[in-house]
Amino acid sequence: MKNIENLNQKPFNTTFMGAIFGIASHYNLSHNDAILFGGSGHAFVLNIHKELCPSGPYAWDTTLVLKLLENLGISSELLGSVCNASSIDKRKKIETELLKNIKQNHPCYVCQMEYQIIDGFDDNAFLLTQPWGENCSDLTPNKLSFKSWDEFGDTLHACFLTTRKCEPSDILKTIKDSLEFYVTLNEKPTKFQDSSNYTMGISAYDTWITATENGFGNTHGNWWNAQVWSENREMASQYLSKIKPHLQNVKSELIDLTISHFHIIALNLGKVADKKLDQAFQIELLQKCKILESQAFKNIKIIYQSL
Repeated sequence: MKNIENLNQKPFNTTFMGAIFGIASHYNLSHNDAILFGGSGHAFVLNIHKELCPSGPYAWDTTLVLKLLENLGISSELLGSVCNASSIDKRKKIETELLKNIKQNHPCYVCQMEYQIIDGFDDNAFLLTQPWGENCSDLTPNKLSFKSWDEFGDTLHACFLTTRKCEPSDILKTIKDSLEFYVTLNEKPTKFQDSSNYTMGISAYDTWITATENGFGNTHGNWWNAQVWSENREMASQYLSKIKPHLQNVKSELIDLTISHFHIIALNLGKVADKKLDQAFQIELLQKCKILESQAFKNIKIIYQSL
């Protein structure tokens, strides 16, 4: 049996960031939550499916976010992605790579429905962290049996990554790169979209509103998207508060206004999560969120251009 020490996944709604928090702790990287969310760019992501599928938080290209995490001292490498049609040999190759990395104390993680850290193995299976404990064991199993992978159920769409500690960048590079990501995400959203069924960036609010008008506002998918993206917008607000001392060429009032915008968006999206919310009020809240985010985007561009 092999366990990697100090790997505790934090119970964020955003399980990707929960896994990253645990990996950062293992590598003795003392970033707080807001710096991890914001410095990686994840705090600025918004991705909505046209029918509010709960896959919104996962079905987008994370390549640039993984690159931004290198500024924070974490390098990730994709070991492989598999689906039901993938060969047995491909699974074997991934298992071999996982075992090798874990033996070398390099934390690995997997996304199958949710993100989970692979923090060890025993004679029969890989050992997985559970983001929210045993109450969600059907969604986030605590192990993955060798060869069979039975715990992942009948529908397989998993990607596996390993990590290394790397040299963190200075804070100004981290800030500039993360704000540039937000600008790029909104100016070229299709660069990150998984398919035409999803919309990213500020335009995602329009997709969300249309989905609500079409009757998807009281679904599990609406609830989950609202939970995840509310958490991210609150982290965006906190991130700007943390980096404010480094934004000396920007008017304090502009930064404070943007901090407020993201905080209010987070509060409004928290209300949108209510499955019993009146549809008209839900749409009104989403329209307000779009206005606030549009203003925040203009402000972020000014801040970015000042760096």
